Amino acid sequence: MVAMPTAPRLAEETPSAPSQSGRRFVTVDALRGVAVLLVVLNHSGTLYGPLAPLRHIEKIGFAGVGLFLVISGFSIHYRWASRERNGHFSHRAFWKRRFLRLYPTYLAAVLVSIAIYVLLYGTNTITSPHPWGIVEHSAPAWALILAQVTIVAGNWIALPFVGVAWSLALEIQLYAMYTLLVGHLRRIGVWRIVLTALVISISFNALTQGIGLHYGLYTYVGSLQVPPWIGVQVLQIPSRAFEWLLGLAAAEAYFGGIRLPALLRNPLFGIALIAIARGIFTQPTGAIRIGTDWIAPSNLLFNAIIATGFFVILNWSVRSDTELLTRKRSHKLIAGMAWVGVFSYSIYLVHVPLIALFQQYLVLDVH
Repeated sequence: MVAMPTAPRLAEETPSAPSQSGRRFVTVDALRGVAVLLVVLNHSGTLYGPLAPLRHIEKIGFAGVGLFLVISGFSIHYRWASRERNGHFSHRAFWKRRFLRLYPTYLAAVLVSIAIYVLLYGTNTITSPHPWGIVEHSAPAWALILAQVTIVAGNWIALPFVGVAWSLALEIQLYAMYTLLVGHLRRIGVWRIVLTALVISISFNALTQGIGLHYGLYTYVGSLQVPPWIGVQVLQIPSRAFEWLLGLAAAEAYFGGIRLPALLRNPLFGIALIAIARGIFTQPTGAIRIGTDWIAPSNLLFNAIIATGFFVILNWSVRSDTELLTRKRSHKLIAGMAWVGVFSYSIYLVHVPLIALFQQYLVLDVH
């Protein structure tokens, strides 16, 4: 099993959503840059030497998926939320735009990954399971190829050459959910939808973890990094929709569709939530006994807590975009991260084979 990928992105390689004045949110691009660097760190192995201080971040690098999800929900809904409150949502235009944004780059990444694989391992093992998939698999080659090309089942079937595309499959499924919800958001209520998704997420995580423990499919080891069956928990819509919908709520709030308490725009509160999530991940406490099994609350709440922290940071950043860019110190840092963020989708898709390539030929000793 490869270290759990962190996503999306989900990463969607698109310019940041324009603000009401027509300007891009550079801070949103910068957050994408942060997300993809978290993912890369997570897949780089144990860091030594000058990179050793980054171990504390590397341990929760998979949380980059949550950040990508929050940003994705914001960026996707921004276009519709910025229109007239009764604006028409075109399903055909939506799916055409998503396809053209994501699929050509994805196919290019598949070809690049295959080329690097052949360079490293030769052609004799081209149809064999290898370390770039999420889990080892025994599916026939034709099924793996079909899954890789169509993507949509990538969070159920380990994709052989771009294993991290599980999150792209999740993203596509979230898009389908969005097309069903978008016309009913204000009738149902955005916060009601978000909170319902939170309850579903926690319940689903508890159920899948309980089943896994009961049948010995995996063992609680004090963190989220457990054997492959956990993928059923963390790669699926019931577990992750809450994070994406937080981004949707951020877009609604930006245009005044819903009100946000001041606390949910305070960056210090966002940082505190991220720190709390980091703490419960490394020091899980309060495990609950159910029958003869134990469930750790940290495994159930980590994604929800850290995604809420990302949500708060996002709310603050889009409202402080201009101010942050006028500060000399923050401008250089944000501009640098934004440059990375613009290419986050491409980086995300090919970073695993590139790391393998660098380790093979540049003797990058990160393990």
